[in-house]
Amino acid sequence: MPIAPDEFEQRRTRLLDACKDLQVEALVIFANGSCFGLSGRSQGNMAFLCGWNSFDSPSALILRADKPPHLLVSHHRMKMMALEIAPGLQVDWIDQDSLGVGLRRILDQSEHSSSRIGTCGWEDVIAKTWKNIEAELGNIEQVDISSRIARLRVVKSPAQLQMQREAARLCDGMFETLAKSTVTGRLTSAVKAEIECYAKQQGAEFVQHWLSVGSPPDYPRYFPHENRQVPKHGDMLVYGIQILLDGVWGHAVRCYSVGPAQEKQKKVQDAVIDFSRRFRARMKPGVKLNEIVQDSFRGMMDPVHQAIGPGKFEMLRLGHAMGYSYTEPEVSDPFPRSYYDLGQELARAREVTLEAGMVFQIHPVFFYGDGVAGTGNMLEIQHDGAHAMTKFPEAIFELN
Repeated sequence: MPIAPDEFEQRRTRLLDACKDLQVEALVIFANGSCFGLSGRSQGNMAFLCGWNSFDSPSALILRADKPPHLLVSHHRMKMMALEIAPGLQVDWIDQDSLGVGLRRILDQSEHSSSRIGTCGWEDVIAKTWKNIEAELGNIEQVDISSRIARLRVVKSPAQLQMQREAARLCDGMFETLAKSTVTGRLTSAVKAEIECYAKQQGAEFVQHWLSVGSPPDYPRYFPHENRQVPKHGDMLVYGIQILLDGVWGHAVRCYSVGPAQEKQKKVQDAVIDFSRRFRARMKPGVKLNEIVQDSFRGMMDPVHQAIGPGKFEMLRLGHAMGYSYTEPEVSDPFPRSYYDLGQELARAREVTLEAGMVFQIHPVFFYGDGVAGTGNMLEIQHDGAHAMTKFPEAIFELN
């Protein structure tokens, strides 16, 4: 296990301490595993506190100051797995439709009956399970502790940073696998399957990647029915990776061409790489992330726009924080979401000050009239600035 049991214990203690002022008898962390992929919001908390992933079924972690941590899972098989991979936890199981019954049973084991508890992760619990929880815990006041745990996750421990570096290395290996592939005449679904097989062999427990190819490519294509493109000579190809490795996310983006790239495509790609590096150069501890992001939309990207030239283009989200969640809560807020009103997005963002130990993904990707350009790197904030964790070359790679 990459994270030692005593580090998990320290994290749980810190969370209990952070919630003391709420005067709650217990903390209950819900999660539905990694099955929701990029859109799941609860699994990151569970992974942070105990390393548990139920993959496709609901679980609940109960934390109390006067008792050992208690994990409630929804199948006997899941209990057997939890006892093996999540040491230090007391584990019970109950049918997922009766999860509330199991929670009530555990909470009633305390010396004092629970009338007020802290909760987070309920948004990912399926409706039938949640209705049972509501029925059983209806007389207990629930206080949202999402922000309390989000703050504890902002700065990564040395052990977690090492895990993120391993995830970045796996992303580089996936880029290399594509670089060595022959793509012409093959369905893009077959190309992706080959890369995914490599990632799973390297230990990835979850792979959700996208690939778009054409003259020009159009949008991130994830699923089998939309990955029936057949690359041909002269096409551009953009590839984005999202993986889970040992509970933490890896994510990166690179551009390729089928045969030699055109001069304009190289020019735009160079401009995007330069912008990304200038953005990274400003990411230093003590700097307001919001200011860098706002400046990027107020002139810093002008060389990219000039290289693209007149015509319509679309840009994917500039970046986000990473860790046990694909998009780490709260600290990702300064980055405007794709396709939302830019002014409203910049105005709504909470203020974030960069600190050593944070991890980000910066991925400016532009779909424009006759091509695509983009790069995406995992970045680790160190005391002297941001350092790229992904190392695969950012220039357009020419495929066969």
